[in-house]
Amino acid sequence: MNSFGSFHFNGNAIEQQLQASRKHVTYLQQQLGEQKHNVRQLQDQTEQLKRDGQEKEKKNNQLRKQLESLRAKHCQYPTISKQHKPWASLSRNGRWERKRNLAQAFKRISAPVHEEVKRIKVELEFAEGEVMSLIVRDYRKDEEKLAETVEKEDQERKILQAKDQYRISYDALHALRKAGVSHIPSKYSLLNLAKRLSTYIPIIHLGKSEAPDGYYRPLADVLEHMLKLPKHQHLLCCEHPVVTLRFACDGAKITKTKNAVRGVCKLILPEGQPQETGTPEDEATLFLYMGKEEYGTLLALSTRTRAEMAAASKGIQVGEKVIRVNWLLCSDWKAMAMMRGINQASSHVFCLWCKCNKSNIKDFTVEQWPVSRSPTDQTECLSHNPRDGYIKPDLLPFIPYTNMIPDELHLRIRISSKLFNQVVKWAIEQNKTAVLTEELKKLNIPFHFTEEQGDDGRGKIKKWTQLNGDALESVLQKLPLYRILDDGVKGIFRLDLLPKNALREILEANGIKSKKAKSQMVKQLQTELTPQKLRSDYMNHRNTASY
Repeated sequence: MNSFGSFHFNGNAIEQQLQASRKHVTYLQQQLGEQKHNVRQLQDQTEQLKRDGQEKEKKNNQLRKQLESLRAKHCQYPTISKQHKPWASLSRNGRWERKRNLAQAFKRISAPVHEEVKRIKVELEFAEGEVMSLIVRDYRKDEEKLAETVEKEDQERKILQAKDQYRISYDALHALRKAGVSHIPSKYSLLNLAKRLSTYIPIIHLGKSEAPDGYYRPLADVLEHMLKLPKHQHLLCCEHPVVTLRFACDGAKITKTKNAVRGVCKLILPEGQPQETGTPEDEATLFLYMGKEEYGTLLALSTRTRAEMAAASKGIQVGEKVIRVNWLLCSDWKAMAMMRGINQASSHVFCLWCKCNKSNIKDFTVEQWPVSRSPTDQTECLSHNPRDGYIKPDLLPFIPYTNMIPDELHLRIRISSKLFNQVVKWAIEQNKTAVLTEELKKLNIPFHFTEEQGDDGRGKIKKWTQLNGDALESVLQKLPLYRILDDGVKGIFRLDLLPKNALREILEANGIKSKKAKSQMVKQLQTELTPQKLRSDYMNHRNTASY
């Protein structure tokens, strides 16, 4: 017997069978409607019992079993969703998934009618004019092949993730495969998988007029992809779900001459649930462009993303539900100040949350500085003086200032660098530079002093190696300060170690008109002030400096 069957659509017998099939499908749809109604009733009962706190564990288990039974019955019949995307707009992976679902649907519908047919060839013509053909195969062989395909692709995904995380090249993996490591997939398979993964969420070009090398992804598609994962399904249980996303933006140097700026969002789970770090399922890129990290460029190239973020803070349609997003802003200080339109950290009014300035930053009698900035306050200050640190309009007015979290790494490095530079200056004053260099050498930290020409072009000044984050952490924990520094300056102090603004403040405090050049200001102080007065002013400025 031939393993292929054929259809004759003009026969009366086939027409009767088709009518019987339609009646059977209609009956099954009615049953499904009743089952869905029962599921909704059981879910309402479960939520009510949870709110009242009167449900017992035994009854919980019984309701769960009933729900699972109804869901199993509901899922054993094929259903057609009205929200399917058109065939022409599907990606390659989406077409493969649609084709597999259609094959299973035809297999389940035709099996009771044509039990003697083992394989059926089906041709479907879509409204766009495209034709798709598929063969409904034997159930067991199809499922076994699908399981093997899923397992193989899962392994390839893990290898591709490790390749991207540890920056391994395709050629290196190919060399390992040729060396005999059989479980590493081929370069061709990995490239195809990377192309398929890039079609899950549409990537849209920003346009040649905006950025030749700039792209963005719709926020609704990113959210839908995140919330489809089984581990995030519980976030959609309530009627009006609210999710928390962390937004960050930072620039990076790609080559010696090219910079890239990337805006990313990360899904933050509710309090009490373990947060996963570094997982691609929880973090996604919203926009990426080649260019500098500056206000004007970011204003022009992130317009679409910022508009979608503002809409999501009020409610965005994702699938069948409207989801409201609670945004958190977490970046380094420079990026946050730029996006907020506020002065940088070196300015007089510098704070991102309040209006503290450098003249009262040392006032420790103030118990706390409340958050006083807001989009309304920024709009008013930009229209008149004083501006209180505002310089440009806010790019993210929908994110409250209370939802801003500075990057801990950059803060730690900045504070540690300031403390270490103070230690270096003390070592120079006390002629202990050789001792400091020797102690740092014992900690395996490369460090040395150099002499360079000063800012005014006259004389030379000392400069030293700037340490990275790991080296600064070792210095704070292990450097024995008692071997380097004494309690006092022992009569040695260096005016040229103070910056020009500090020298100018000392001169003005003593009623002396300051010169422009730094070397001239140093000579003025040495000439006009007594050694005792000079030492007193010098120590006060050195110990209370905020620069």
